[in-house]
Amino acid sequence: MDSVIRMRTIGIGQGHAREAQGDQLSPENNLMASTCSMKFGTLTGKISDYATVVLDLSWDYRMVLTTCLDSRPAPQLGEMVLTDFFHKRGINVKAIAGAIAMDKTNFAKALSAQDIFSGFDECWFFSVDNLEQAIFPYPVTTDAVEFVENLPPLLEAWMISTRCHTLLADGCGLNYATLDEGIAHRLVATAGEIKEERNRF
Repeated sequence: MDSVIRMRTIGIGQGHAREAQGDQLSPENNLMASTCSMKFGTLTGKISDYATVVLDLSWDYRMVLTTCLDSRPAPQLGEMVLTDFFHKRGINVKAIAGAIAMDKTNFAKALSAQDIFSGFDECWFFSVDNLEQAIFPYPVTTDAVEFVENLPPLLEAWMISTRCHTLLADGCGLNYATLDEGIAHRLVATAGEIKEERNRF
């Protein structure tokens, strides 16, 4: 896998990268950037291509909060919990502040269902069970923002304070942000594997 990683540094809470290090960055190589505590970027693919990386490497991951599903944002998602959309698929979820929360077992079931995470989704991975205050105030799917160009304000501070260690949000590509460097490097490696697989055809 010959994908090149370039690193950038930004100030906490700033919307744009301020200082580039090393060679001139290109869209192909600019797969990972960093703040003091967080790695982030924009990759090709969907949440379903990368979520197993988070599941495999997150030893303290406990809950996933889905705040956007197929372009439907919270609080509209809470209405889906009242239907049998999830339960008829054997997936137990609950509504929190209009979003959908599930534990790792049920999230794995949701990933295996072909009609749930189909694009324009947001998934936040937490190391706590109490998610009552865990709704980030800005949209993060790639149709709204690409992390490779513009990071939402205060995302890092918000993730630290709510104990959210990883975010995956897709659309036309996939935004990711994580406080775990191992997850970040594995996500970038997976992007390289996806690219190699596509180049075979």
